[in-house]
Amino acid sequence: MPYLGKTPASEALATSDLADNIITEAKMADDAIALAELKAGTDGELITWDASGNPAAVGVGTSGHYLKSQGAGDVPVFAAVEGAYDLQGAKLTLDSNANTSITADSDDQIDIEIAGADDFTFTANSFNVLAGSQIDMNGTKLVLDSNANTSITADSDDQIDFEIAGADDFQMTANTFTIPSGSTVAIAAGGAITNAGTMAPDISSTGKSLVFGN
Repeated sequence: MPYLGKTPASEALATSDLADNIITEAKMADDAIALAELKAGTDGELITWDASGNPAAVGVGTSGHYLKSQGAGDVPVFAAVEGAYDLQGAKLTLDSNANTSITADSDDQIDIEIAGADDFTFTANSFNVLAGSQIDMNGTKLVLDSNANTSITADSDDQIDFEIAGADDFQMTANTFTIPSGSTVAIAAGGAITNAGTMAPDISSTGKSLVFGN
């Protein structure tokens, strides 16, 4: 720019030399503002926009809370989970490759999927083992009553023990049903013991009872 006389000395602009509205959106290049240029805020707050379109801050939440939308016109908030979470029949996936899950997409039924197949189901008062599935007790006790003294156990290889009232009263091994000492097999009136094969002519007992009904 030509000047009359001596060229004036250059002088840097100060903030006070700029009008408040001189820098507009059109003057800003895309991606020109980095995090370092943002005004310092409070750790944990989020930036949003209010109903008027103006920037607003979402207040810091409590550990374990989730970000809850309050609908159009209201700034979201952090809130605690309220009551039960309703999946609305959707699948709850449990593993990393998404083939083990819990689902209740049929009314009043819970499906347990493992490795891509429904292996077990729960319905009202029932636990169902589907075809091809099994329950492996691995030698642990299957408790049958409320005070835990009646059970079925197979903690000895190839032997099933039947515990009643805290004592093993009967045992089953391969091809054999054993009545331990102190136990009784009672045949009620009208009952019968039948044999399609051979039977020894006498029934002997040592500390055991075979009772027939009157």
